[in-house]
Amino acid sequence: MKHLIVPVRFLALLLLLSTSNSGCTSLALSTWDWKGAKNFASPKKPAVEIVALWEAAEGKGVDGMPTRGFAGQLMFFQHNNSSPVYVKGEVMIHLYDDQGATSEQNKPIHQYKFDSGAWQVHAVDSTLGPAYQVFIPYVRKGRDQAECALRVQLTQEGSADIYSRMISVKLDGKTPKAAEQPLAQQKPAPKENVLVETLARREQGKRLELSSELLDSRVKRVTEQQNEIQQVKAEVSVPSSDERDERIRRLEQQLSNLLNDKSQAPAERINSLLQENAPKQSASYRQFRLNAPSE
Repeated sequence: MKHLIVPVRFLALLLLLSTSNSGCTSLALSTWDWKGAKNFASPKKPAVEIVALWEAAEGKGVDGMPTRGFAGQLMFFQHNNSSPVYVKGEVMIHLYDDQGATSEQNKPIHQYKFDSGAWQVHAVDSTLGPAYQVFIPYVRKGRDQAECALRVQLTQEGSADIYSRMISVKLDGKTPKAAEQPLAQQKPAPKENVLVETLARREQGKRLELSSELLDSRVKRVTEQQNEIQQVKAEVSVPSSDERDERIRRLEQQLSNLLNDKSQAPAERINSLLQENAPKQSASYRQFRLNAPSE
């Protein structure tokens, strides 16, 4: 038969949630003499996990006056230990809200710091074991609605800091009005001399004529354009004889010479063959013809 084993830390969280839904802010908590307690985390076996539950509540503010804030139930656990333990070290609670710009919301609006002795004042003995109960006041004045978040940080001697999850808590109240963002002060653009082509009415009847300023500006622009054209023409140098054309002519001449040589070679070979195949007259015949008596 299989049994479902649920870690005590999750049972603690479930009980904390159930008590928060029923309106209670504690778990059968009672004060105790923490100096004689033995179930403390140690440097050899420090706390490695924080389980925290926060809910909206009323309590005493930093000025001693009643104010709204957050009631927290916190438990610390060691590695491979399902029972909570007390801790020795510095505890810091970071408080955030959704007021202000995005860059401001990323920073805590207040940080509550407890040294080891001050933190033990909040230690209690609950039905689940060692725990801490603390009230954190909301520092902003007024009764505006706010979405807040809290995170607990524990610094222990000889070990790395540990953090709880970010827990969101909503404080009810009136919806704050959106702050009017002042328009950014922008420097006026420097004035530029813009020439607008317009027609100026003259006294010469109903005829519309261009103003003298416009005529002068047009003449000036035409003169500048002509100067630019002349300057460009002066900068363009007359190209010298193209070397590529000269190389092409030389190649054509060489090619024609090769073709002539090829056409002459067969004729010379034919003449030589004809001379070789011609019948040879005997020397005696030639001599006879030369020595024959005349009639």
